[in-house]
Amino acid sequence: MASLYLSLDAERGKSLSLKPLTNRLAQYIDPPPTDTSGYFLVEEVDGEASILARVSDEDAALRLGKLLGLS
Repeated sequence: MASLYLSLDAERGKSLSLKPLTNRLAQYIDPPPTDTSGYFLVEEVDGEASILARVSDEDAALRLGKLLGLS
């Protein structure tokens, strides 16, 4: 799978990104996801990450990214 990465700096200290979930990032998610395949919509606030959504393939990730205005 190619590594698509879309992001947006939303507010001070807050960002939104749509990307594959790395093992490094997964270890900081509580509870850790059981399936790390696909692309994840991740909100990061002051260094803390939360998964908001998961899409299964690159086409869905591109469509979601366009809908949210991510680039």
